[in-house]
Amino acid sequence: GESPEGHWVSLGTEAVYPFYSRYQPQGCRGDDLPNNCKVAMDNTHKEMFSFVFRRDNHVNEILAPLKTNLSHMVPEDSMVKDPAYWDDIKRRPNRAVVQLAVIHLEKQVHGITRVVNEGGMGKFHPNSKLPSMKELTKGPKACLVGWSHSYHLVHAFYMNNLGHRFIWAPITTADKLSATFFENYHSERNCTKFIVAVGQWALGSQLTKWGGRPWTFEKWANELTRVSQIFTERDTMQLYFRSIHRLPIGDYVGQCGPGDWRSPTAIDAYNYIIEKVVHESNHSRVHFVDTRFITDPLWDTAYDWNHIAPRVSQAEAAYIALKVLGTDL
Repeated sequence: GESPEGHWVSLGTEAVYPFYSRYQPQGCRGDDLPNNCKVAMDNTHKEMFSFVFRRDNHVNEILAPLKTNLSHMVPEDSMVKDPAYWDDIKRRPNRAVVQLAVIHLEKQVHGITRVVNEGGMGKFHPNSKLPSMKELTKGPKACLVGWSHSYHLVHAFYMNNLGHRFIWAPITTADKLSATFFENYHSERNCTKFIVAVGQWALGSQLTKWGGRPWTFEKWANELTRVSQIFTERDTMQLYFRSIHRLPIGDYVGQCGPGDWRSPTAIDAYNYIIEKVVHESNHSRVHFVDTRFITDPLWDTAYDWNHIAPRVSQAEAAYIALKVLGTDL
């Protein structure tokens, strides 16, 4: 059934497209692909829908006072000024471009020179912070804990004019999270709320490239339980586990045996475990932000077979802001 929060609606196009799940057949990488690859990998249907919050006016009323137009801070090539950039085949975006855009924005808005390593907060240089940003950025923040899916989401917050309220906190897997990690971001970056989503590397091909193995469901549950206990023992911070994004079935996910274990079924199981851990913690400082009603309907539209499409990410960012910032930080 439809979510009570909102849903995707057709844009009313008269064109007729076969509606099937997009996937990447084996041997379908590179340019000048044969027709069987193009048909299976076609992403046209992502342009047919737009997300609508059920109480759209109410959402806008809540978020409008929190927004600040930062378009003057954005580099021309960052894709924030020109969302159509995402769909430009000749200038196909990649995660490195988005990461650089986020690093640039954090430097300009928050005065952070990012050292991109796990747990690295970056260096803070007051002289690099523009005078107009001092009042804007001195209040509490929400930290997005994770790797590329998190900095894509930070980018989406900037596209929603909410980027000044969020900071990227780089980490790949839950076993690297500690009380010290959260306390440092709380004391040094004034993060009072932490939006944690660290399931991609635990199941992805990244670990196996270095001789690792995908995490079992048991290990995933144990690590999330350990992280949640950090917050039940501290009254100054709030934890928000975000649902993990499904990936389209790319060639690594779809091959036999898989080179990447992030199948829709495995991601669904990880999300079930998140929900269960939060329920069992039964604590007012541990939450589950379930964005699947936004991300799952267009789960197969990731431009790079990994990161959710920009229009999906922007809708997800608005919902997260509503849930996390709708009350005082």
